Amino acid sequence: ISFPSLQEIGNLGDSDTGKTIDTLVMNAGTKAVPICFAFHETRKLLVIGDARGNLALFDLNLRPDNGEPLSPSSVLLRAHQKEHVNGIVWSADNTIISIGNDGCVHECAVDFKGKLLSLLSVQAASFTGIDHVWKDSADSIILAGYYGNSLAVVDRSVGREVFRMDTGGRQRSHDLFVPKADSGGIMGLAISVNRKDGRS
Repeated sequence: ISFPSLQEIGNLGDSDTGKTIDTLVMNAGTKAVPICFAFHETRKLLVIGDARGNLALFDLNLRPDNGEPLSPSSVLLRAHQKEHVNGIVWSADNTIISIGNDGCVHECAVDFKGKLLSLLSVQAASFTGIDHVWKDSADSIILAGYYGNSLAVVDRSVGREVFRMDTGGRQRSHDLFVPKADSGGIMGLAISVNRKDGRS
């Protein structure tokens, strides 16, 4: 995995010198295609989820000086069986929530040795596949995904469904807009709909 510029995921530079990292090459640790990531800015930990349900943890504090690829400090195989990992969020300094096409919410921790430990994997009754995960302004974990043709959004912290909408199924192109945690904005949903006249 090569990131031409890591400025999109946070300032990965040295705060004392102001020097930024222009390129970081990483050995993914698995043969699957990376799909999503979550970056812990203060601890400089990066978690990547892939197309075969694996999670890989990278400690960017251990970045090699010789330009060699950074290898994961830990890989959690089949956290989501062999299904895509669709989203990851840090729920606390050492706890990660991941979601996937298996319909499960997986919680794991980073132990004191920098290894991923599986804590819990729960099938979310509201979903057959989960597409989105994020933290809201109150630090609640919000999930969005499909059950049949309906897209549902659920507040995991209180177990409450925020909304459900028939979109025609998960194969439809869609985008879920989620405001930043501190913006106080509203959620938006855009769905591609095929019309009877053949136009979309």
